[in-house]
Amino acid sequence: MAHQHGHDHGGGHHHDHAISASADRGPLTVALALIAGFMVVEVVAGAADRTNFPDGACDALFMRNVYHHFAAPGPMGAALAAALKPGGRLAIVDFRPRGTEASMPEDRDEDATHGVSADSVRRELMDAGFQVERTETRGERAFMVLAVRGT
Repeated sequence: MAHQHGHDHGGGHHHDHAISASADRGPLTVALALIAGFMVVEVVAGAADRTNFPDGACDALFMRNVYHHFAAPGPMGAALAAALKPGGRLAIVDFRPRGTEASMPEDRDEDATHGVSADSVRRELMDAGFQVERTETRGERAFMVLAVRGT
């Protein structure tokens, strides 16, 4: 879910705005966003290499257990950066594989190599122009990478 604060929908009215790239979880996203107090909720179907969010539409993006499915992290990193306003934050929660990490991103969702390392996520985000602020680990496999889009 992405959060855009203070979006003007015309007439000078400002509303909180939630955007989800998960069309298959659209109803759940809408319900959760309304409970959280968002006034405007929009579900946008993303693609494997792009978010389909408007450029500069988001203050922050959050994804959980999704990043390892990106077969082309370069184009997706560029799309994530484009969707964020300058200085916007990106939080990625994912998990490392139980064994060796796949040598190719498109193989990260295979059984034997299912997952991605925090090091790969950090490197790929920096390649996309993000500044990585911190990485946290949780348990044996889970991690979070917090990054900021440059200005």
